[in-house]
Amino acid sequence: MTLFAVIRPILVMILAAWWVACIVDALRQHRSWLWVLGLVFVPIVSAPVYFLNFKLGGSNKGHIDAKMNLLKRLRDLQAELAVRDVPALRRDIAGVYYELGRWREALESLRPVLDDDPEDLAAQFQAGMCWVRLGQAEAAANHLEYVVDEEPKYARGEARVALGNVWKEMGRDEDAVEQFARAAQEYSIPEAVVRHARFLRERGERDAARRALLQMLKGAGDLDPDLKRKSRKWIRAAAEDLKSLESDG
Repeated sequence: MTLFAVIRPILVMILAAWWVACIVDALRQHRSWLWVLGLVFVPIVSAPVYFLNFKLGGSNKGHIDAKMNLLKRLRDLQAELAVRDVPALRRDIAGVYYELGRWREALESLRPVLDDDPEDLAAQFQAGMCWVRLGQAEAAANHLEYVVDEEPKYARGEARVALGNVWKEMGRDEDAVEQFARAAQEYSIPEAVVRHARFLRERGERDAARRALLQMLKGAGDLDPDLKRKSRKWIRAAAEDLKSLESDG
C-alpha cells in the first residue's frame, strides 16, 4: 500500500470538513444565497474563493464583495456626473478611486475641482493623500500644508498626522514631531501618539512617553469606530511600546 493510499482518506475527510465549515459559516453570517448555492453545488471552485474572500484576510465583509460594491458605486457616481457635474460628485468619485488603489485616476477626478476652487479643503486633502500613496512627498506636502494652515483640526487631526509623515519622509523631523504632538494632544490619534512617544523616548523622556501611551490605550475603546478600525496596528504598536518601556524600567 502506497503512502498516498494511506493519507488519501484523511485528506478527503479534512477537505469535506472544511467544505461543510464554509457552508455553515455562510449560513450563520447570512451570506447571499448565491454563495450558499455555489458552495453546495460547485464546491471545488466556490469553497476556495469563499475562504479567500471572507477568511484569509481576516475581514468578515469579503474582499471580493467590497471591491464589487466599490465598482458599482463608481459606475453609479459616473452616471450621475454625466447628468450634473458638481464638485461633491467628483470628490466622491475620487474617494472611490482612492479605495480601489487607483490614485492617479482619483487625482484626475479632483483636478477640475481644484482648478475651479483651490480653497476646497476636502479636495486638497484627498489630493494630498493620493500623492502620499504615489510616493510623491513634495506634491503631497503642498496640498496637506494648505489644509493644515487653513484648518488645523481638519479631519479630526488626520491632516496633521499625514503632513507629519510627509515631513518626516522629507527629513523635516522637528516639524513632523510638532504635527504628531498636536494631533496626539487634540484627538489622541493612535498613530500620532505612538510616533510622538517614540520621539520622546529617543530624547530620554521615558516617563512622558509612557504616560502618553498609557493614556491613549485607556481611551482606545472610546475612539470613533472608523478611526479605531484604521488604527488597529497603531494600537497594537502602542501596547508593545508600553510593554517595552515598562520592561526596561
